Amino acid sequence: MSGSDNVVPCGSSGEELVEDKTSKVMKSEEYPWMMLEQLNKQRMSNLYCDFTICIDDEEYPVHQGILAAKSEYFNAMFTSKLKEGFEKRVEIKESSKQCIERILGFLYSGKIELSVENIEETIRCAALMQIPDLLQVASEYVHSLFNAGNCIHFRGLAKFLYMDDLVKKADKYLLDHFRDVCRDESWNELSAEDVEMFISSEDVVVESEEVVYECMVGWVKHHLQSRKQYFPTLFKHIRLTNLCLNYIEQVIRKEDLLYEFRVCCEAVHKHYFDNIGSTPTNNPRKGDFTGTLAINTIPSPTPLNNSQVEDDKEYMEKLKQLQKYIEPLSRMISKFNKYEEKYNNDLCKMKTLRDTLMNPNKRLLMSTLDKCEKVLQNWLDQKPSQVG
Repeated sequence: MSGSDNVVPCGSSGEELVEDKTSKVMKSEEYPWMMLEQLNKQRMSNLYCDFTICIDDEEYPVHQGILAAKSEYFNAMFTSKLKEGFEKRVEIKESSKQCIERILGFLYSGKIELSVENIEETIRCAALMQIPDLLQVASEYVHSLFNAGNCIHFRGLAKFLYMDDLVKKADKYLLDHFRDVCRDESWNELSAEDVEMFISSEDVVVESEEVVYECMVGWVKHHLQSRKQYFPTLFKHIRLTNLCLNYIEQVIRKEDLLYEFRVCCEAVHKHYFDNIGSTPTNNPRKGDFTGTLAINTIPSPTPLNNSQVEDDKEYMEKLKQLQKYIEPLSRMISKFNKYEEKYNNDLCKMKTLRDTLMNPNKRLLMSTLDKCEKVLQNWLDQKPSQVG
């Protein structure tokens, strides 16, 4: 026998067979679609159908093979000992006729018409029937619909139905459009865990950290009594170094929630007094515009002479020592607010005193500051019954 590579074993006649190098596997690109089209025509004409889907008073003849190939729900039904498999019919109560017709059309053609009106029902039905191809198509359609008003709603639906890919897309949209999404009422429906995840993310796109702080506080105050317990956990994700001192002074240090949690209060006051007159070291998020922060930063004070420097250092040191009184003073103010008419004069004094402690620009004489310290100590040494 020849050693040629072109020689193959002999045929039945004993002749040597030569390999045909011109042979080639060919396929029709249209064949699968033409086959599905013919099967769909058979379905519509109830030809060779071997199963029936029932909704209300409507019956839809189908082919088990088509349903089982693309739906794990039907595949399990046909291969198990469920009565539907034996009876060759199933009644579906969770969807409308129109939805079932759309889904059957997709199973037989790979095409479906989706709209804002039908997308949610379609997704729920596709999830029930475990049709991954349809869920993928629906996910892509929902992604194209995302806006500030519906992003969180669709995210919740996707989480409920374990559509992890759509959840990730919704998370990215929220982070990329943080301010707009947080202005929508749906932001207030998120869980504490979700809010923490978003405000702690490096990928938040915002023009300033003020947006993150205000969205967090807004969420807490939406259901204040049940949510204020989460304030310390959420507050730790606010980057004080990204906030100008003026904003801290005018907004954050005047927030009543701050004084209900010592750890938050101390963190703010320490940062504030440690950074007066200095340029903040920013740790910007993805969308921060550090130029804005630089513009809003309180400028360094005009150079002082040696005597003034010593006086200023002494004053600021005394003010730092008095910061421990801000929280209890705020609590006392809150208590006196209930009896404003009776204690109006004392209430005004306490508020003025707190404002002085919170704002180093409201300079007092050192002797006056010393008197304030004594007054505070006297107030706080009294028993609760003695202060109203």
